[in-house]
Amino acid sequence: MLQTLSQPTPASRVLPSTTYRVLCIAARVQLDELGLSSDACLPIDQAMPGAAQPIRYLHIFEDGEVSLGIFCLPKGACIPLHNHPGMTVFSRALLGRVHVLSFDWAEAHTDAMAGTVEGPAAPAREARRVLDCVMGSGDDPALLQPTSGGNIHQFTAVTDCAVLDLLTPPYSLDDGRDCTYYHVEGPGSGDGTFLLREAEPPSDFVVVDAPYKGRRPIVRSPVHPTRPGPEAVVEQELYRARV
Repeated sequence: MLQTLSQPTPASRVLPSTTYRVLCIAARVQLDELGLSSDACLPIDQAMPGAAQPIRYLHIFEDGEVSLGIFCLPKGACIPLHNHPGMTVFSRALLGRVHVLSFDWAEAHTDAMAGTVEGPAAPAREARRVLDCVMGSGDDPALLQPTSGGNIHQFTAVTDCAVLDLLTPPYSLDDGRDCTYYHVEGPGSGDGTFLLREAEPPSDFVVVDAPYKGRRPIVRSPVHPTRPGPEAVVEQELYRARV
């Protein structure tokens, strides 16, 4: 299934039937299959209450098409506003509650913009707010796409929480998919619009690798390689065999 997700499609959009199937799988993955407990979200240094705490990242799987992992955020921790260029992302709160703030650009990036200054010195761009809500472990997975669904988003832990993240394709400098951070500079010209400017991530934003103790994905070969469409690929059993 994840192989199908990363195949080229018109306008770089994921096929709707495949999108639905992935959302269904993401919604039914169980914590015991992921080897996850609430302890994974506790602050790393509990002797420093109130201080910015590192965020744990549990890497599950990555190849040239898909990246899958879990972010574990102690209460108050924040993954700053950042983008996913040309990518589709499925996110699900596994534990606790997380505040999601997300935007899409009000206008598409043009060739004329491509020659402008980049980085914090670049002009601010207008974006539409898509989400400003709290996502909990009982909620459906969220979906963002290259130009819709809130491609630029920020996670802030309302409680200790864990978020499953599936990206397709993954970030890749060589393929022009770098991660860019932003901050909200102020209101835009219309209702629900804001000015976003590129920014360096905060100095206290730290992500550390932590061991993943759950099941690993298994990729199966197609049984009908000549059949067109998503059905050509046998669905992967994401959590069939333990390491």
